[in-house]
Amino acid sequence: MLSNISVLNEMASEFGVDKDRLLKDALKTYIQNAISELEQFENKIKSMYLCSSPKGLKDKIANGEMPEHPSWEDYLTWKNIERSIEKYRKMLTRIR
Repeated sequence: MLSNISVLNEMASEFGVDKDRLLKDALKTYIQNAISELEQFENKIKSMYLCSSPKGLKDKIANGEMPEHPSWEDYLTWKNIERSIEKYRKMLTRIR
């Protein structure tokens, strides 16, 4: 069984690209896919509650337009999704 470094070297040779370039591209793709998955989940929450932001959902909960459960949990999830997306986008800018 090949080690990850061996696979990286083999694939770089196979594709005719520098292994650093291959690793950077793989990291970018992985992070972009993670962002995409989070955005899809975020869009589900947006459409469930007809809100464009977590604040909008929080306001609906506070005004009694939405029941606290499970809306509050979805609000917290949405806030965590936003934080993760921001974190991952910052990671993308650090890959050179």
